[in-house]
Amino acid sequence: MSVLRTLSVMISGCALLAAVWALGTPAQPNAADAADATPVRQAAASLESLPDPHTPDFIQRPRSQSASERTFRSGSWTEVGAQRPSLTNPRALRAARGDVFFRDQSEHQVYRYTLDGEHVRTYGEGRGVGPGQHMAVMGYGIASNGQVVVGDPRGRKISVFNEDGTVERSERPDFGLIRLGVTSDDQIVTFGAPTSTVRFQSLSGGGHQEGEDLVRNPYESIGLLDGGLRGDTQGGVIQFSFFYGYLIRWHGNGTIDYIRHMVGDYPPTPTEPAGGGTKRAVGRELRFRINDVSIHDDEIHVLVIFLEPDENRYVVDVYDLAAGDYRYSYEPPEPVRSLAITGNHVIGGQDTTFAVWDRSAIAE
Repeated sequence: MSVLRTLSVMISGCALLAAVWALGTPAQPNAADAADATPVRQAAASLESLPDPHTPDFIQRPRSQSASERTFRSGSWTEVGAQRPSLTNPRALRAARGDVFFRDQSEHQVYRYTLDGEHVRTYGEGRGVGPGQHMAVMGYGIASNGQVVVGDPRGRKISVFNEDGTVERSERPDFGLIRLGVTSDDQIVTFGAPTSTVRFQSLSGGGHQEGEDLVRNPYESIGLLDGGLRGDTQGGVIQFSFFYGYLIRWHGNGTIDYIRHMVGDYPPTPTEPAGGGTKRAVGRELRFRINDVSIHDDEIHVLVIFLEPDENRYVVDVYDLAAGDYRYSYEPPEPVRSLAITGNHVIGGQDTTFAVWDRSAIAE
């Protein structure tokens, strides 16, 4: 091989390596990029540098609080539910129209009960692919007119039920549906794969508006594939992740108002469990998960379960809805797996039942 040919090959090889290196190296922000930055990156530009290298740089965190510095409110609790119904597997409680709604983990339906434990109505026809049937109910919401919207990621279906339980319509989204919620101004909010995009669409149908794409390192969509959506009381939606402790508020126009990490230490880098599966984040002192979120007036109530060695601890952290700032915490009178707030009542879902307590002791 000639010297010239050898040099040419070497130069080409160096260029290829440089190109590969450039693809694998995150772009550094500059002043020119700032004007076109997404809301997430604009928020990041105003934040102080965070000391933990495993923390995504766009997260806003109430730094004045730590897991051991929660401000607890306490008082006597009074059970106000007349009876506790025997249920199959109640999850994701909602309080709406004077009643309590929940999805059943086993029956793939949404149920409606009075606060006294009387069954009002069932939305859905059980497992299947026909009208009103679902392969899995992973998200739902209640509209202002009483309609119940159900998201079925396995069946790739969105079902809209009238308040009387009849099927209004079914839609098949053109993306991988993961979670679903309904805002107070009757927008269906969906979170879907593969680009981890939040979409807003009017309940009456029509086009949709896409939100931000949250796929980025180091947390690979920051764990949001395993989480939920809750329509809030001011036309927005709260998105949360079970194991990573994030709260994200999306505005009705598809932009992000804030991204908060729950009170406490940041989790270390997630590790791949033996045999594969979903990555899990483990806190430095305690393993934790967000089990449910309920929004009442201007507050976000976040049910956090700490998986301690001897006995799990159940804590509700309360955040300001508009700004995402931490306010106070309280402990429910009994262990609960799901949570709903209505007026001065706390509704707690357990393994096969739900209970209703007076929360006036801890409410302002």
